[in-house]
Amino acid sequence: FVIVAINAYMQAEGISKDYIEKTASKTLGVAVSIGEMKIDVEKKQVKIKDVKIANPAGYKGPFAATAQSVLATVDTFEKERMIFNMLEVEGLKVFLEVNPATTNLNDLKMQAEQNVRNWKTDEKHGEIKVMIRNVLYKAPQITPAVTIQPTKIAVLAANDWPLRGIGTAENGISFHRAVADVTAATVQNVHVVGNQAELFKGMTLETMNSIGVSTYQVFTKNVNKKINKDLNAAGELLDGFIKDTTKMLDESLAPAEEVPAPAVEP
Repeated sequence: FVIVAINAYMQAEGISKDYIEKTASKTLGVAVSIGEMKIDVEKKQVKIKDVKIANPAGYKGPFAATAQSVLATVDTFEKERMIFNMLEVEGLKVFLEVNPATTNLNDLKMQAEQNVRNWKTDEKHGEIKVMIRNVLYKAPQITPAVTIQPTKIAVLAANDWPLRGIGTAENGISFHRAVADVTAATVQNVHVVGNQAELFKGMTLETMNSIGVSTYQVFTKNVNKKINKDLNAAGELLDGFIKDTTKMLDESLAPAEEVPAPAVEP
C-alpha cells in the first residue's frame, strides 16, 4: 500500500518531471533540464537521468554542471511532506569558470539564495516540504573551463562527496529551499577542491573568502608550501654538507704516498 501511495502522492501533488524542471530553473535562475524521470514503486525510488544545469549569464560554456543520473530513495511521506533517505548522484561533471571577482558556481549559488528570498508560493502545489537525510556524489569531476592564470589541469577527479541533513533541522523545507541548500553545499565542495588544486590563482584573499574559501585555508596552504620549500632547500644544503664532509674525510684518511729515500753516494 505504501509504495503505491507514494506514486499516487507524487502524481496528486503534481511532482512531475515538468514540475522539477520548472522549480529548479526558477530557483537557480538558469535553465535546468531532465532527460527522463521514472518512479519505481516497488523499490520506493525515483530515478532522474541526464540532468543539465545551464551556466549563468556572462560565462563561456553552455553548462555549469551535468549529471548522468540522480537516484532518490523515498523513506516515508506525510501530508505535504516527503522524506528522502538518500540521493545518489552519478556522473556529476562541474565546469568551473573563474574570474577575478567570482566564479560561475558562486553566481549560481547567490542567484538561488536571492530567488528563494523572493519566492511566491505556487497556489497549485502549495508548500510541498521535503527532507533529505543524505546526498552522495559518486566520483564527481571538476573541469577548470576558465581560470585567471593558466593551469595544466584538464580534469579533477574528486573523491565521493557526502552531504547530510538537508531540511532535517527544520523538519522539512520547501522544494526550492532544498535546491538552494544542496547547491550551496555542492558549490562549497567544488571551491574547496579547486583551491587545493590552485585554480584560484590571481584572486585576492578577500574575493576567495567571499566565495567560501576561507583566508585560513589559503594561509595554511601557503605556509605549508613555504615549509616544504624550506625543507627541500635545507635538505639540499645538508646533502651538500655531507658530500663535502665525506670527501674531506676520505682525503684525510687516505694513506700518504711513499717518498723514495735519497740515494747515498759511496
